[in-house]
Amino acid sequence: MLLAQRHVPAPAGQSPSTARYEVETFDAHVINSNYCFGASDAQLAPDPSKPDQSAGVRFMMMLSVSGKVHFGSDKDSLKQHFNDVFVLVPNWDSLKHSTSRSAGKRFLIMSHTYRAY
Repeated sequence: MLLAQRHVPAPAGQSPSTARYEVETFDAHVINSNYCFGASDAQLAPDPSKPDQSAGVRFMMMLSVSGKVHFGSDKDSLKQHFNDVFVLVPNWDSLKHSTSRSAGKRFLIMSHTYRAY
């Protein structure tokens, strides 16, 4: 499906074009404000000598994005509505290891659902 979106077939004599997403709405909701699954005891216990590094990161959230996807660059190109839903959870490794590859990623994708209609 992703390859088909990257290279939309074009009529003879024209070059193929790519898919373009037009985002119309974002919606975010906290699912669990005290998400602790997978965290070590040290990350969950407050440390009086340091500010709590997990503050503001201990929640699970749902992010919904919807809009239109255009297959091609013509105004008559195929268009479909899409809805993309992500469930995000804290990345505990980003709090433990500031030099790790995932250090800048405060949240990880736990679930992802894409619908085009």
